[in-house]
Order: sequence, then C-alpha cells, then structure tokens
Amino acid sequence: MPADLKIIPYFISLFIGIAITLASLAYQKMGPETASYGNAGCEEQPNSCIDGQMMGDVLGAGFPLQYVLDNPGVSVQYSIGLEDNFKFSRFLLDSLFYSILIYESIKFARNYKQQRSKK
Repeated sequence: MPADLKIIPYFISLFIGIAITLASLAYQKMGPETASYGNAGCEEQPNSCIDGQMMGDVLGAGFPLQYVLDNPGVSVQYSIGLEDNFKFSRFLLDSLFYSILIYESIKFARNYKQQRSKK
C-alpha cells in the first residue's frame, strides 16, 4: 500500500468518530452536573440552597461524556440549544474515544480478513 493511502483509515475513523459524537447529542439525561436556578424556592426547600441560590441537576447531552450542558439562567430549562454551555475538552475526548474505537475496528477487520484469506 502506498504511503499516501496508509493515512486514509485515520481520517475515516476521525470523521466517523466526530459524526458519532455529534449524534450522541440525542442522548440527554439530568445530572451529574449542578447549577443555580436562581433564588426562588429557597424558603420551601432550604436543603437545596447554597448561599441563597437554588441548586439542582441540569440537563446534559453527549455520551460517554456530557459535552453540552443546559444553562438554566439563560435558556429554556430542560432543553438543549445553541445558547447552552459547550465543553470543548469533553467534545474532544468523546471524539477521540469514538475515533480510536472505529480505527481499532477497521484494523481488526483487516487483520481478520487477511487471516481468512491465508487459509
């Protein structure tokens, strides 16, 4: 295989890894991140307040790491949108995780195919 073609599996796995990471936005769950929801409700639930601010779990999106977190003070609560907090380092780690997984799968499939053709 020419040297130029050896790099193609890396780009393929990187592209697919980023695509899977973006698709993982559909996986949304509450917590483990917490944020301030303002000071309303501290009288009724004093155990949920820190320094006069009502604290609670926020909606996060992404898998395995949540890289978009709901910003309850700015956006509609319990929905992910463009105005929410984007964590680039977590996005990068998710993309790297999926890219390595795809690359190793491609490598395994090639080795398996070579082993089968030798028999």
